[in-house]
Amino acid sequence: MRALLTRCRLWWLMVVSGGGVAVLAGCDPTVREQVLTGVGGAATGLATTFIEAFFQALINKEAEGDGATVRAILEQLPQFFA
Repeated sequence: MRALLTRCRLWWLMVVSGGGVAVLAGCDPTVREQVLTGVGGAATGLATTFIEAFFQALINKEAEGDGATVRAILEQLPQFFA
């Protein structure tokens, strides 16, 4: 069951990413460039936000002695990528 779920996630990811490129293939190059730049900027901003939040939680853990947030992230992370 887990293998099927992993295959479905990978298939969905390929369809979404490949479909987005196929849709943009017929666009004006200027529009395509602006869309890809915007998506790239949004993805970079989102990744940066999550990384900063993780390290801020580590800093707060040391300051306050409570690592519930970091512990929850580390416990759930393997399930997310499984």
